[in-house]
Amino acid sequence: MRENIWLYRAKSVDNGEWVEGYYTKTKYDRHFIIEKDCYCAGYNNDTLYGVVEVEPETVGQDTGLTDKNGKKIWENDIVADICNKIVYRKGIVVWNEIFDIGKNGYEYSNCITGFMVEEECLYEYLISKKLEVIGNKFDNPELLGWKNECRNYKSN
Repeated sequence: MRENIWLYRAKSVDNGEWVEGYYTKTKYDRHFIIEKDCYCAGYNNDTLYGVVEVEPETVGQDTGLTDKNGKKIWENDIVADICNKIVYRKGIVVWNEIFDIGKNGYEYSNCITGFMVEEECLYEYLISKKLEVIGNKFDNPELLGWKNECRNYKSN
């Protein structure tokens, strides 16, 4: 079963900056993140505070997992299996409900979160202990030009 991971991130429509918090969509098809550190969101003098309108295509959920450097792994991140500055495989983190344990009658013991990378459970990438977030598909589309080849990569 999918963990209770309710944290999301998305890009603000106002300035393109990433914001983290709790995602909501209005009946008017507007998308918002309620900032995670906000104790009181509201509306005052025509100004929203604690709530940021976001670009819906950039909304991604926290997987609840971290890479080898302790960095959170988000849906739509580009992750790579890196050893000695060589990338052995990489891909985009996506959500796939079919692989969520307990959904649709499937029981995949390895797929503990329902998140996938290139048709493999994200967990399979994590077992190598070399998995690193190298960007995301919105800020770093140039990283999507090649897949599953050994390439040199300048790791952080």
